[in-house]
Amino acid sequence: MTGWAGRLQAAATDGQHGAYEYIATRSAERDGDLTPTGPAGPLVHRLLTTWTKPSSGRAMLHTLTGAEPLCPALSDQTWDEPGRWDGPLGTDPAAELHRLTGTGATLATRTDPYGIDLFGQIGEEAINRILSRAARAALLRMLADQPDIEVRTGVRDPLGRPGIAVSTVLLTPLGPNLLRRTLIFNPDTGELLATQRQFQTATGVPAPDPTAAPDEGVLFFARAYTADIRTPAPPCTGPA
Repeated sequence: MTGWAGRLQAAATDGQHGAYEYIATRSAERDGDLTPTGPAGPLVHRLLTTWTKPSSGRAMLHTLTGAEPLCPALSDQTWDEPGRWDGPLGTDPAAELHRLTGTGATLATRTDPYGIDLFGQIGEEAINRILSRAARAALLRMLADQPDIEVRTGVRDPLGRPGIAVSTVLLTPLGPNLLRRTLIFNPDTGELLATQRQFQTATGVPAPDPTAAPDEGVLFFARAYTADIRTPAPPCTGPA
């Protein structure tokens, strides 16, 4: 992964400029409580669009039926205060790890479910910030230093885009059940294409293909810099 990080190509956003960072994602999540066999309830599909800059932004959330968003939006929020992901991006592995987890934080592992979920934090950062090429390289180098990481090349995300999958397995609070976390990156630019969560209901069972039928996940399908919080046009207006 370290060699891959050193060969990253420029992404479309690396040459863009604008006041706001625009990111659009589609998620599949189960809204129920965590049970001994994983999250309860059916999968709910949503569209999240965000426009962010330091101490300011807008986020719109829509429920999806098929490929179309239901209108009005579930929520349409703006803010004018510092946020969790404001500040400079990490441009070396140590700085990126600190940005994601804080000082002296313990990470969740296959034997300890109560630390910080590093892969979950990486997904949250990607929902809120566009990473520069230097920051993407730092992220990959940081992941290369983590224990119990599996890397698979030649995979495809649920949209059929080619990628490199990086996975880890964590113990859940309802152990001995396990949670497999997977990040799928663009093999050329290092941009995050998708995050996936798969639950395993017994220890010692070989982990399934990390790109097959995830229980939950997020797909990243648009990133751009914009001049305002109305471009591109939202799919529909917020609730009255």
